[in-house]
Amino acid sequence: MITLGDVVELLHAKVLWGEDALQKPISRAFAGDMMSDVLASSEGGDILLTNLVGSQVIRTAEMTELSGIILVSNKKLNQSTINLAKDLNIPLAKTNLPLFTCCGLLYAKGVRGRGDI
Repeated sequence: MITLGDVVELLHAKVLWGEDALQKPISRAFAGDMMSDVLASSEGGDILLTNLVGSQVIRTAEMTELSGIILVSNKKLNQSTINLAKDLNIPLAKTNLPLFTCCGLLYAKGVRGRGDI
């Protein structure tokens, strides 16, 4: 089983919030920018990789009980979004790597998405 800390290390990510949750196990990964798809297809324990940086990402993670969010492609976000993640206790990190590379690295380590064999 891979942990959030393992994901952060693998993706050379910087934790913006939630360092105390790095031992959280990750069930699967979900990559996407359509929050309607995340709502329909992800479940608690998943980690979300996305290019989006608005508060809707944090709210979606809250509703689906995600284990954490990784922002890709060195996206910048405002302090109010980080504060919302803190308020809702949702781990948040960012990486310089693009979404495709992140998915490949995670897949190579055995992390699968919903519906993968």
